Amino acid sequence: MKRLRVPLALVAATLGVAVIGMNLHWWKLSRERDALSAQITETLLSAFPKTTTVLDPPAQMQRQLDQLRLAAGELSPNDFLALSSGLSRSMGALPLNGIASLDYHDRKLDVGFKPEVKVDPDFTQRLARNGLSGEVDSNTGKWTIRSRS
Repeated sequence: MKRLRVPLALVAATLGVAVIGMNLHWWKLSRERDALSAQITETLLSAFPKTTTVLDPPAQMQRQLDQLRLAAGELSPNDFLALSSGLSRSMGALPLNGIASLDYHDRKLDVGFKPEVKVDPDFTQRLARNGLSGEVDSNTGKWTIRSRS
């Protein structure tokens, strides 16, 4: 047992140093996170001084920017008109009268094609070229189209 005393002490010391080092690193990262969070909040409040309550600064800033764009008459990439325009440019060989349903909600466009319409594999690439992403729901067969930005 005497032979193992020194190696066990070294193992214990190494583990102690590792735990202390990890805790110090975590503390440093925690302070950086807090500083970044404070900076983001400060940026929000300086850009939009009428903001009274800050809960989620990035989301609040995005909402405020969307409201400013809307007030200026600009389309958002997630608006129905922008999504439907990108969809029409992405149709390619698909027949324009092949769409059975369109449903716009939560900044996305759900597209249902008629049963006889077969969507070609290049459809997602054409969507991407028009700044959109699309995925098909395997249960319903409907496509969900979103802006990539």
